[in-house]
Amino acid sequence: MAASTITRPGRYIWPIAPALCVLVGILLSLLPYGLDGWLVSPAFALIPLYYWAINRPNLLPVWLVFALGLVQDLASGGPLGIWAVVFLAMYSLTLSQRDGLASLRLRLAWPVFGGLTLAGELTGWFAGSIYHAGFISAGPVLSQTLTTMLVLPLFVPVLIFLEREMSAALRQH
Repeated sequence: MAASTITRPGRYIWPIAPALCVLVGILLSLLPYGLDGWLVSPAFALIPLYYWAINRPNLLPVWLVFALGLVQDLASGGPLGIWAVVFLAMYSLTLSQRDGLASLRLRLAWPVFGGLTLAGELTGWFAGSIYHAGFISAGPVLSQTLTTMLVLPLFVPVLIFLEREMSAALRQH
């Protein structure tokens, strides 16, 4: 019995893959890209959040989405709770449209992702405006939404591959 658990580590690793993907997105968002003054760095974590909310929401519960948002807040040095609000808004909006989104091809899911990202980011902008007791510039929100939309097609094939591998590994167990 012990040998079978050693040879099947995927049984323990795959269920946390969605959260790890969001964590990788958080880390990618923190890297310096030299885009200052031109474009804001993409919100990479929103891509796997969107993907897994559609395809495996059971592996990314709401409490974990909130916790990952707090990790983004702590890592980025911003006001505590802003990214948690953005993550929860994006996640809940995506879940509410999950049935319709699951069957969309990338070329159709792309603008929907952009709209959901914008809605999530505007929620964060509003929360940030409340935090700062005055409206902050919406330019960075729009720029970040645009850059996030532009990188989406680069990450979707990786997420599809991971989901297929996960499904295959979990079927074997």
